[in-house]
Amino acid sequence: KFAIEEIEASDQYFDHTGLVSENQLNQFQQRLRACILAYTKGTTFSDVADRLVYACSALEGLLLKNTSEPIKQNLGERMAFLLAKEPDQRIEIVNNVGKIYDMRSQYIHHRISKMEETDLNMFTINAHATFIRALKDMLRFSSAPEFIGAIDRLKFGG
Repeated sequence: KFAIEEIEASDQYFDHTGLVSENQLNQFQQRLRACILAYTKGTTFSDVADRLVYACSALEGLLLKNTSEPIKQNLGERMAFLLAKEPDQRIEIVNNVGKIYDMRSQYIHHRISKMEETDLNMFTINAHATFIRALKDMLRFSSAPEFIGAIDRLKFGG
């Protein structure tokens, strides 16, 4: 429940309808569109663990530079700096992403689907807020590396 209200209220109306068609989208917008489609596809599954896998995959596609980056650390930190201003809130987001990835790993590698509802709820709110923030930024960036670079500069005080 961190920044989602603040993000939604920060701008008046923002037009994201341009993502409906792939025509004339820049690289960042194409990637954002693909990630949102993956995220929403995951919501159609009845199994919470399956929905979690799609949500994680969609966020990875949006916030990771490449497949060799450490997932938990970079995803958690980028979500934290994208969504929160206060250090304690950022730490809580990073910790939540870590817990979620542990649950995801248990499901993917061992088919254990023990899910903690409180952690899942927080992750869902933060995932939603991440996509809202990316939608609001879709006209500012022409490529995913530019978007990710801006988050990393923020992370390192730039």
